[in-house]
Amino acid sequence: MKFKLGLFFVCILSSFVFSLDQELTSLFNDLIKGDTVKGAKVVAVMPFKCAGKGVTEDNGRSVAEFGVVALQASGQYTLVERTELLKAVQEIQLAQTGLMSDSAGLQIGRMVSANRLVLGTVSDIFGKRMISARIVKTETGEVLSSASVTVPEKDLAQFTKKLLGEKGQVSATLFRSALVPGWGQLYTDHPVKGGIFLTVFCATAGYLAYCINAASQARNESDTYNNYLNSPEWQQDAIDTLTALQVGIDDAAIQRVAGFYKLKQDSLYQVYSDKFDNALIAGLIMGGVWALNLADAALIGVREKRDFNLYFSSTPCEPIHVQLTFRF
Repeated sequence: MKFKLGLFFVCILSSFVFSLDQELTSLFNDLIKGDTVKGAKVVAVMPFKCAGKGVTEDNGRSVAEFGVVALQASGQYTLVERTELLKAVQEIQLAQTGLMSDSAGLQIGRMVSANRLVLGTVSDIFGKRMISARIVKTETGEVLSSASVTVPEKDLAQFTKKLLGEKGQVSATLFRSALVPGWGQLYTDHPVKGGIFLTVFCATAGYLAYCINAASQARNESDTYNNYLNSPEWQQDAIDTLTALQVGIDDAAIQRVAGFYKLKQDSLYQVYSDKFDNALIAGLIMGGVWALNLADAALIGVREKRDFNLYFSSTPCEPIHVQLTFRF
């Protein structure tokens, strides 16, 4: 039951997360079923070798990554830690020059206490990709199980891009969300979050623009009135006002008019101050939305990286470069 649930998980993972062709699931399904030897199964998975035009190292890594998921999901295997495998490979490479010998892979398996190795090759066959895999017993070199499938080149390329490419990088998500809030979320297939951040940011940006424009107009009106009060014109206007009201013109009357002008000056400045405060609040809200969007993008990026880079890319180490040959 556990085995079937594990394989079901792999099928769902391949179909909806990676859009991988079903033949890849069938490959590891057959490989696992072919390993009928009883007992504890401690396995080391090696990056698949690549052969032929257009086949990249990342193609081999991505298929091996899928194999890691399949082996773990089956519940039959204990996977060797990535750091232990890398350390063993580095020790073997330091002890040899050129290509590894025929027994190097078996030696690596023994060094990490694995009783099985998963090896494979991705080859170009008339524009398609033939993927072959085998489980080898490290003690004797016996091939316990083998399987192969042929998949379209386009499907494998798309799978590799999604698994190891830009979408799995935190910087890719952050960069997009830094430029346009919500873009990183949309890029990583989170449309609801992306839409919310984009809508709220655009709304606050529009309100900020409105507040800045209103504050600018209020400032211009206040400055114009201040310039008017600093000119001789206001005194003549005060006299004209008193004359029109048939009020006696003296210093006290002029001061009363000046007080009225001062109240208007203070009122205009207060309007400008309120508009400026509104613009400041809108700017802070917009900055907060932008920062929250970046924090969310970082979390999504980390989660995407963890989901996609399961084994060979789980550390900042360079991919393992191994070329093995076996004679049986």
